[in-house]
Amino acid sequence: MTNKKQHSHSHTLHTTVCIELVRELLHISTSHLIKMAAAPMFAFLNNLHESNGQIDSSTPFIAASDGDLNLLQQSLAHLSAPATIADTNGLTPLHAAASYNHLDIVRWLFTQNVDVNATDSDGDTPLHHCENASAAKVLVEEGRADYTIKNSEGQTALEVKEEELQDMGIGIDLGEHEGVKVSVAMDEQEGAAMDEQEGDDEEKAALDELVGYLKTLP
Repeated sequence: MTNKKQHSHSHTLHTTVCIELVRELLHISTSHLIKMAAAPMFAFLNNLHESNGQIDSSTPFIAASDGDLNLLQQSLAHLSAPATIADTNGLTPLHAAASYNHLDIVRWLFTQNVDVNATDSDGDTPLHHCENASAAKVLVEEGRADYTIKNSEGQTALEVKEEELQDMGIGIDLGEHEGVKVSVAMDEQEGAAMDEQEGDDEEKAALDELVGYLKTLP
């Protein structure tokens, strides 16, 4: 019979595996829309993981993604790991913090002598992972990030974000084109659909501002 301790360990392990799988989806996806869809699941699993009070190899990345500086510092100390720690995809806490626009963590990581141009397994730097202009500005203007670096597909951060912006535009256009089919769902879940549309608009506006900023760089 499985005792409570074994069940708790198994539950923690399964949650950690799920987190890694969702992180992998977020990492390999080139679609901004897929990333947007997977992000809430990632956040839910993060909260579930943290409720177990466990610190493991995924905790620094979870903390950086959640904007929890105390947990990030505690987990690095607990694991005796440097702030430059990378996961199996080459992602570092700086990638995570920049992606989720946690500027206080980005700035703290700068004090830990991290590589602002660290690349993941796809050759993407933290700047490639940014979703907001404010994070990009901190990386470039305070961290002196090299915005000319190209990833494994030969794209700079600007080119990646322009492609994501184009993908978002295509997604919105398809929704409008098939408005007749979508209308039934809108009638059934009008409030949820409106909230989702507002979220999409905000994401698109943030991405548009980011692209605008990157275009100003010489």
